[in-house]
Amino acid sequence: MVKDVRRTVEIAAATADDSGTLDALLATFESSIDRVRRLRATQRPDASDDERLVRWAQGPRQQARRVLIVADKLPRRDTDGPLLSHIAALRGLGWTIELVASAELARGEAAAAGLKAWGVTCHRAPQVASVEEVLRRKRNDYDMVYIAGTDNTRVYAPLARIWQSKARIVACIDDIGPPTLSAMRMVDATIVHTSDNADRLRTMAPGATIHIVPWVAHTLVGSGKKRPFQGIGFIGQEGAAWFADVVMPLVWARDPDIACVFAGPSRSGDPRIQFVPDTDTMLSIVRATAAIGPNSLILDSFAAGVPSVLTPAAAASLALSKPLRSTIVETEADMADMLCDIYHQPALRGRFARAGLALARDCYTEAAAEAAMTVAVGSGSSRVGARLARAG
Repeated sequence: MVKDVRRTVEIAAATADDSGTLDALLATFESSIDRVRRLRATQRPDASDDERLVRWAQGPRQQARRVLIVADKLPRRDTDGPLLSHIAALRGLGWTIELVASAELARGEAAAAGLKAWGVTCHRAPQVASVEEVLRRKRNDYDMVYIAGTDNTRVYAPLARIWQSKARIVACIDDIGPPTLSAMRMVDATIVHTSDNADRLRTMAPGATIHIVPWVAHTLVGSGKKRPFQGIGFIGQEGAAWFADVVMPLVWARDPDIACVFAGPSRSGDPRIQFVPDTDTMLSIVRATAAIGPNSLILDSFAAGVPSVLTPAAAASLALSKPLRSTIVETEADMADMLCDIYHQPALRGRFARAGLALARDCYTEAAAEAAMTVAVGSGSSRVGARLARAG
């Protein structure tokens, strides 16, 4: 029988004359393999094999728990630090991780390669054509489905209930509004990043299961590091033009020698605007940073001992301590003044740097994320939420 199957496969592969037929064959073969594996798992070992019989009698070995992460796109460090932090926490807890990106099934090769090197299996085209296909083909294979974002939760949580009926369904909510409540009703637990957001959701949905799982700050260093370059960095991509065109002229009005530093390819002819290869390089050479929207790299700035001046929107996703709240500004003029003050006043810069480092070390570490994730996935207890609340 095995020879007949092998011959049939060889003939089918040899006669396939287009990519569509090959894709259909792949889907058929993978579905058949899944069925055979499930059937094999139910079979008692051959009694003539003493070693296998003993193993069977002792019971099945503990299998690593499997989670499917559903996201819009493949995560990158500069834009998707929270999701990468949660992936790292799950890896640290021993989960086997698979990921499908609904809007990026056939793009993002570099990001997919990075995740693969990290041990994450990415479901990609042409092997799969949709999130629904992964959920259906891998029916009841997962112990948990983690869905990133309100919109994704509303679309895919009902499908996860159908095809992964034994799995814990968890949503990580990135915004709070009327659609959030309907999304929360579809899942077993909701993850947020700050105690403020958790309190808001508990007020909106009394009795809902809500967990705080923080981001992870990278590259913790001493705050006394001397910085050879005299510049101010900008965190993120969105708003970069506004910062260069609106805020920096106000900075230059006070001190024309302060350089503006961006991470990424050069796109300006102004000699006062410098470009460096990546965020890590930028954080190693600037005295302060600015951010106008939510971004996990703000935590990296704190962890590098670099104070960051924030708009209310940028600060909303962080559990800032009282000293750091004074770095929140309402207008571009306020931002320029605060950046200049931090740049020129070592004592002020040091105070904010120490406060940022303390926040990163107390609340945004890998250990804190893993402890909080343990609770979110259904076991254990954690005091991370209390620490985040105290930080605020």
